[in-house]
Amino acid sequence: MANQTVTNFLTLPVELVYRILDHQSDFTMLCSMRNATTTLNLYNDRIGNVGAQSLGDALPHNTALTTLHLGCNLIGNVGAQSLGDGLRHNTTLTTLDLRNNHIRDIGAQSLSVALRYNTVQ
Repeated sequence: MANQTVTNFLTLPVELVYRILDHQSDFTMLCSMRNATTTLNLYNDRIGNVGAQSLGDALPHNTALTTLHLGCNLIGNVGAQSLGDGLRHNTTLTTLDLRNNHIRDIGAQSLSVALRYNTVQ
């Protein structure tokens, strides 16, 4: 079995957390909070398909996020398909905002299939 390090900022002293945060990427910090954050607002952050794919990969492992705002992020069909794949295995997300993106029929179809397995509003 490979060694895997998981950082959880909830159990570290504040001084150490600040030192760690100075050397971490935004995505690493997001992953460390994956089971503590209930609302994530990335509205108009231009995450695009790549960012949506990263979120889609993280969604199945998240047990706390209930609201995800992704409006105005240049997300297209590829990103929507990745989000859909992640939503199939996520049981906590109840609100998903995808307004004003570039999602067309294929991306919307992937999301609709995922909604059969999830309770996103």
